[in-house]
Amino acid sequence: LKVVHLGSNFNTSKIKIKQDFTHSYSFLEKKYILFVATIEPRKRQDIVLSAFEKLQKKYPHLVLVFVGSFGWKIKSLKNKIKNHPLKEKNFFHLENIDDNALKLLYKNAFLVTYLSDYEGFGLPIAESLFYNNITIVSNNSSIKEVGKNYVDYLKTNDDKNLVEIISKYLKDENYYIQRKEYLKTNYKNITWNKFYKK
Repeated sequence: LKVVHLGSNFNTSKIKIKQDFTHSYSFLEKKYILFVATIEPRKRQDIVLSAFEKLQKKYPHLVLVFVGSFGWKIKSLKNKIKNHPLKEKNFFHLENIDDNALKLLYKNAFLVTYLSDYEGFGLPIAESLFYNNITIVSNNSSIKEVGKNYVDYLKTNDDKNLVEIISKYLKDENYYIQRKEYLKTNYKNITWNKFYKK
């Protein structure tokens, strides 16, 4: 078997910007957790939302941003997202955004989560690392082929473990900065051009 790593850079030079997030969303200036994926059971957005609710009590400035359309078998979670008391305040759900907007969201994120129960190739992990984001992921399937030693792996795929990891970065700014510097120095980006040539 051979792992072919997908590209993770955005070629946005010819894309017309549909949204001006700098004016529409003030959270870009705040510490926000980003999760990019279709909202469906195996992606486990429910774990991130639960962890965020617990962290928010101690860190009221914290923001959570979900990017992705609604999938299947998520009636209860869909209702919770649509009617969340922090919706459009500290919790945002964005659908149908263009690559320019997604690039901006990655560039400004405090950290990124991706807790899929199983994966073919976790492209959002590669995209996140492309922007040297601290990325917290589940420890299963092909995710290690993407994240290697550049991501934080959950010991158990639950909100308690996720709260512990995020809290470390919120409490210790030096630890956060050191981790970002490590990624900037050591992570080797894979572009779509490299993917094409390979």
